[in-house]
Amino acid sequence: AVVSTQSTGTLKWQGITTCILTATVHCVSLLPYSVYILLYYSDGSYVSDEGGFFQQQYNRISAAFLSINTFSSFYIYCLTVSSFKKFLKNSFKYFVKYVSRAFNSFSSSSANEIVVTSKKVKIRASLTL
Repeated sequence: AVVSTQSTGTLKWQGITTCILTATVHCVSLLPYSVYILLYYSDGSYVSDEGGFFQQQYNRISAAFLSINTFSSFYIYCLTVSSFKKFLKNSFKYFVKYVSRAFNSFSSSSANEIVVTSKKVKIRASLTL
């Protein structure tokens, strides 16, 4: 709360937008399963056929919609929260730098050896590709 009062107002709108988008996606992803449960427990005429559309296909479709809520938060945060975008950008740069440094040290070492050292243990392993 202290951070949002000290900011220029963009942080407050980012939070509101994130909250609204997350709630909307949650409701949309829960809607097909809610219809399935409502019809399943209402009178049973829709679910009497074990091999029918409602029991097999619609049940699977509604369960798949539930998973939308799980992975959508990442994309919502990427769209709305600028500090999250900055964090991802810096993390990706660090990761690329680390991997390229490791790859360059691996390709320039003689006989394809990886040497891991610490104060107490020195491990040397040769790799055959």
